Amino acid sequence: MIDITQLTPAELERFIHMQAIVDRQASAAAQVRALRAYYAGDHPTMLTQRQQEFLGPLVEGRQFTFSHNLVRSVVDTLRERLDLSGFTVNGAGIDDADIEDAPEPAAHLQRLFWRWWAGNQIDSQQITIYRRALRDGKSYIIVDWDGQKGMPRFTLHSLDAGDVEPGIMLHHDPEDHNRILYATRYFYTFDPLNPGRTGVQRKTIYLPGEIRKYIQGKAGQWDAYMDSGDLSWPLSWVDAQGSTAWYSSN
Repeated sequence: MIDITQLTPAELERFIHMQAIVDRQASAAAQVRALRAYYAGDHPTMLTQRQQEFLGPLVEGRQFTFSHNLVRSVVDTLRERLDLSGFTVNGAGIDDADIEDAPEPAAHLQRLFWRWWAGNQIDSQQITIYRRALRDGKSYIIVDWDGQKGMPRFTLHSLDAGDVEPGIMLHHDPEDHNRILYATRYFYTFDPLNPGRTGVQRKTIYLPGEIRKYIQGKAGQWDAYMDSGDLSWPLSWVDAQGSTAWYSSN
């Protein structure tokens, strides 16, 4: 229990600031859940008094009723039109049909981009990216380095919608919404070899210059956590050679 009357003016200002961020996060998560519910067709149907008078007896007299989910139709119609088929470098476009025969320097970059794209199977997963972006308003891809393949690794993530549907959320400066302060990712563990660690909530915070990982304890507290291969806590942002990389939160 926090007694705000015992806080110093600086502590009180910080507390109010953080509470405002938390309240906005909860409101944003609730909005995402509502959008997903509407896409799934799970939402109330608003009828005028005249519609209720006309449809009431029809609905009440039947065990099954018919409804058409217009929200899903609108989202999926747009999604079906989105399909990345190639990349353009310095105005020179190329697609997978002629990618092997192009000798120009730009084509080498395009070939590299396409290898990364196809190597991460984004060509088949892009439908998921577009659906999430159109339905939720945002969709995220985390990019890190795959040492075994020697190429960037793209991992798809959903927008955070609370404990039941965890994901990624960007946290903005209350005074400048265009300025990103940090990002958080919530998820649940799955380890078939260690059932005791399955279903435990994890949290990763991406800050300018470092990454902090946590795991939720039995009492609900967040404990610092290091994955296998982590050399320190918190982790620094590094590049493929292990050198500290430049990072911007903007």
